[in-house]
Order: sequence, then C-alpha cells, then structure tokens
Amino acid sequence: RLASEYQTTPSAETAALARAFREVAPVEPPAEPVPARSPLPVAATPPSPASLASPPPTRPTRWVPVALVATLLLATGALAVYAGRPASPTLLSTGRFAPRDRVIVADFESQGPDSLLAGVVAAAIRFQLSQSPVIRVESAAAVQAARRRMQDPDPRAPLSDSLAQLLAAREGLRLVVRGGVARVGREWMVTAQLLDAGTGAPMGMVRESAADSSRLFETIDRVAYGLRERIGESARILRTAPPLRQVTTGSLPALQRWSAAQTALNVEGDRPKARRLLEEAVALDTSFALAWRGLSVLYGSLGPREAMVDATTRAHRYRDRLSGRERHLVDAEYYVVVAQDFPKAFAAYDSQLVVTPQDPGLLGAAAYLHFRLREFQQAESLYRRAVAGDSSISPLYFGLIESRINLGRLVPARRGLDAFRARFPGNRFDEWEEIYLAVAAGAYDSAETHARRLLAGAPEDADHRGEALRALANLALLRGRLAESARLRHEAMAVYEANGDLGGYWLEVLTLATGELRFARRPDEARRIVDDALARHPLDSLQPGARPYVQLGVHYAGLGDLDRAAEMQAALERLGLTRGRFAEAEWHRLRGTILLARHRYLEAQAELRQAAAGEECALCSLPALGRSYDLAGRADSAAAVYERYLRTPWMKRLELDATELAPIYLRLTELYGARGDRAEAEEMSRRVQSLWRGGDEQLVRVLR
Repeated sequence: RLASEYQTTPSAETAALARAFREVAPVEPPAEPVPARSPLPVAATPPSPASLASPPPTRPTRWVPVALVATLLLATGALAVYAGRPASPTLLSTGRFAPRDRVIVADFESQGPDSLLAGVVAAAIRFQLSQSPVIRVESAAAVQAARRRMQDPDPRAPLSDSLAQLLAAREGLRLVVRGGVARVGREWMVTAQLLDAGTGAPMGMVRESAADSSRLFETIDRVAYGLRERIGESARILRTAPPLRQVTTGSLPALQRWSAAQTALNVEGDRPKARRLLEEAVALDTSFALAWRGLSVLYGSLGPREAMVDATTRAHRYRDRLSGRERHLVDAEYYVVVAQDFPKAFAAYDSQLVVTPQDPGLLGAAAYLHFRLREFQQAESLYRRAVAGDSSISPLYFGLIESRINLGRLVPARRGLDAFRARFPGNRFDEWEEIYLAVAAGAYDSAETHARRLLAGAPEDADHRGEALRALANLALLRGRLAESARLRHEAMAVYEANGDLGGYWLEVLTLATGELRFARRPDEARRIVDDALARHPLDSLQPGARPYVQLGVHYAGLGDLDRAAEMQAALERLGLTRGRFAEAEWHRLRGTILLARHRYLEAQAELRQAAAGEECALCSLPALGRSYDLAGRADSAAAVYERYLRTPWMKRLELDATELAPIYLRLTELYGARGDRAEAEEMSRRVQSLWRGGDEQLVRVLR
C-alpha cells in the first residue's frame, strides 16, 4: 500500500523492526495452524548477519513487551502514513474506482456572456486531473475516435453530459465529470460533478467561486483538487501538487489559445492551426513552458528547424514551471534537439520511467529516439508496451506500424494498422500508413489508390494534401510517367509554399530537377528549375537551418557544377550546421558525392560509408556508395551495395525509389549479365519493364 498509494517504501529501521517481530519464537505452539501471511516489505539494503541468526531462547515474559513495543511503533507509523488520507469514504476506499481507471470530462456549460471560458475551464480541469497518479483522463483524440465508432453524425460538436455518459458506458470508463461556469455580477462560479458512468448516479460534487476572473486559476485548482480528493487521492499528494498558474500560465488569454490548440490538434487534426494558436499563446506569455513544448514538437514536423531549436530551448529554460513528468520530457527533447546528447536524453526518460514505468507517453518518446537512431527492435518493443498501456494515443500506433515496416515485418504492421483503424475511424493519417505499407510490399497500384483517397478526403488540409500529391508524383515518376509526375509535383510545391512549409517545397523542387536530369536527360531544364526556386526563395531569406545546403550540393555535383557544390559544403561548415550525429552524417554524404564527381573514388567511399552508418535515413547514401564502387571498377562491391539498397526496409523509401529504383534495376541487369548470372539479370530486367510499362515513350525506348 505504501508503494502503490504513496510511492515510497518503509525505512530500514521499520523493516528491521518488522523482521524482529516476525522472527520472535513463541514459547508454546498455537493450538491451530496459522495461515501464512504475505511478507511485509523488507529493507532496500541487505540485512546484517546478526539479524538473520536464530534468536536465543527466551522466557515467556519477554515476548509480551517485544510485541507491545512493536505493535505500538507499527501503529504509530500507520497513523502517520494515513494522517493525510481523507477522513470520509472515497471512491477508491469503497471500491467504486480503482487506481488508473479512466475518466471522461464532458465540455462544461456556460451560463455567462463568455462562452469560450467554459471550454478553457474544462481543458484546465482535464489537465489538472491528468496530473493525478491514480486517474487516467480520456484524451481528446480517444474521445473523437469513440464518437466516430458510434457513428456520431457530428463528432466535432461539443461533448454534452449525456453523450459523455453514453461514451463512457460503451468504452468501459468508470466516471464522467461534468460541470459548468456561471457568472453572477463580478463573481464566477465553477461547478464540477462526478457521475457513475454506468448508472449516471451522482458520486460527488465540488463548487467553488472566484471574486473575479483574476482569481479563476485558484478556483479551478480547488475544484480539480476537490474532485481528486473525492476519488481518493491522498491529501499529502494534493498539498504538494503545483497550481495551474505555475505549470501552465498566469495569462487567461494565453490559456485560451493553448486550450484551442489542443482542440485543433486532437479533435480537428489541424496541425498548422494548432501551431498558430500556440504561437499566439507564447506571444501573450513568453514563459509558457507547456506551450513552448507543444511548439517544439510541431516544428519538428512542420519546420523550420531554427524554430524547433528555439522552442525547445525556451521550454527547457522555463522547465521549472512544469510538472516532474513534463520536465523530464522537456529535458530529453533539449538533449536530442539542441545538445545532440542522446545518452543524456535516454537518462532523462529513464529518470521518470523509474517512477512511472508504464507511462505510455514516456515510453513512446523513448521509442521515437530509438527509431531515429535506427534501433527499430527496441523502438517496436517500447511502442508495443505503450499501446498496451494506453490505446487511446494515436501517434503510438504510427510508431509501432513504422517500426515494424522498417524491420520488414509487414504482417504485424498490417495488424497494427487494422487496430489503429478500428480504434480511430475517420483519422486520415491511416492513409499515410497505407501508402508506406503498400510501397514496402511493392503494391504500387494499392499505394496510388490510397494516395488518391487521401487527396479526395482532405481537400482543405494542407498536411494531407501535400503528402498525397507528393506520393502521387513519386509513384508517377517511379513508373516512368514523367509529364504526369511533373504536373503533380508542381501542385505539391504550391501547397507547401502556400502553407509556409519550405522544407517540403524544396524537397519537391529538387526531386523534380533530378527527374529532368536523370530520366529526361535535360540538365539545362534541371538547372532552370532550381534557379527559379532560388529566385523565389533566396537562401539568405531562410533561416540557416532551413536552407537545403546538402540537397543543393548533391544536385550541383550531379550536374557537374562542382564549384557551386563546394560552396554549399563551405556554407554548412561556416554556419556550424555540421554538429551532431545526423548533421555530420549529411555532411559526409555531401562531401562523398562531391568527391565522387571529382573521380576520387576511394575517398568518396570512405565518406559515404560514414554517412550510411550515421544518417536517420536507412537508404539515402547507398545509391551514391554503390556508384562509387561501380565507377572504381569494383563491380562485385557495387552489386552488393545495390542489393543492400533493395533489401533494406524503409517506410519512406518511395521518396528515394522514385529516382533510384529503376536505375539500380538497370545497372544490376548489366552487372549480373557481365558475370554470367543470367537468371538474376533477367529478373532485374523484368522488374524494370514492369515498372515502366505504360511509361513515357522516351523511357520505354531505353528498354528496347
């Protein structure tokens, strides 16, 4: 009970006393057999030899004082431990709630002029309840998924009390929290009530008032603590719980933006909107650590990198305003993003996992770092534990599915995707995973079908639209349809540019140019495409970390513009953009590509091997490494690297296969034929013919 309710253990003295009490031998054996008792906790350190020895024979009179003293001391300890417990029965003490049971919080009703305030109060109550070690609050994403499963006609509408109770009953939750905010004159009244999810019977109510809106934070704290106390959380923990103003913000408008951002992210699935709202929140309160942490995560996928580094640094600077769990997460993110010290990041995760070993958010965060380091077995194991602990967190499924794809375990990956779809119907990110899985299986027709579904199902969502157009453009290029690919890629470029995602924009520009260079054999057109993009978005107009120096350098090396390629390498070094494992690996790839263009093959091989070992991407440096062996006349080594490219699973291989797969098939056809492996040569030839069947005439002619 000490361990489960108070996260502590008995002192060494108490444990030693307990052992002495157990080991005293009574003079006369009991008349009836005594049932065996569960052992009490023992001391953390090994007992001394003396305490393990059999006690000397004693007279009957000695047993009584020992027992009395032990009983008095143990009783005193019990009184001290339980002094902080609520005096009245609680839901935990009466068995109507168990530790880590789930709770759903309905949207609060507003009876005042500010309808937005009720949403802020409900979000704040959810947040404070989620800080409890004995309560699991159903996430907004899980509520949305449950509403879609029950075919709610408007799953984004407010979550009413009756709907919350229906959802709780269907999903096996124990409690519903409902409440409201009312204004009477200058005073605000906040009410919250606990309801039995099965019967709807009231199980406790808390009502607190605030003299004015400036006192609303303290009122929300009192209401949340009152609910936690009625559920059964100890008064000792509640006394040390940090107030809402400390762990979030003291600005009500900033809290409103943060609340709206959670809705945009978890209910509407609109990451750009969530980013804008969080940016407004930190503009109102520059020390809002929780909002900075949210921005650091969003900038990780939406960019730019400088913004991610800045947000991570600021969250770390104000981490004292976070709860212990959030503080460890921020520490770990700082070590990953800013310090590039991965052992310290894992240590930060472990520090919290010692306290909460089944925390799904922490398990998922640690899994993601393993994933980035290409330690997919460890990542898959942690993601699996995290999903088992809380199946309501959708990103955990993405990590689980993608880890399995990168391990080549496509059947378990399919099971994970099926489980995600059943848990989160209507979530369009399922189509992203379908595309990854289809490409991994070589099912390009299926990948195209899912990309078109994604495009049709999210006409206003820049995230989904950009991903769909990118996938369709890559599939068209992969299959030799150059004109179609160029048209789709220009559409994708426009989407990314309009959304301010210049990282996505430049990826499309350079892939378009690569297609013109390698397949259409039009180097001047490839130059024009890149020059036009640079005229629209000069490099010095971008933050240094957002400038595509590596990609541009590789492109210029491919064109033979070695001076410009060298300028890109020098810029990386001058701006200090080569620090850290991943940045250093990319620098090695650029340097190796330049050396390859200079025909310095041995040096190129050394650089490209380092790049292949250190990059996040499992495939990115392999084609150039294979060519470095090929051009050096080492045919067997070249074939081995090309084969490694073909057999290495990678969730985003479509982006590379679009420009690399057919050329590798063609070159392996020649290499296998030269060494007399006729069957293998014919297999490679069949593969490229299958890819380019129906392609543009200029590519079909290559096969003839």
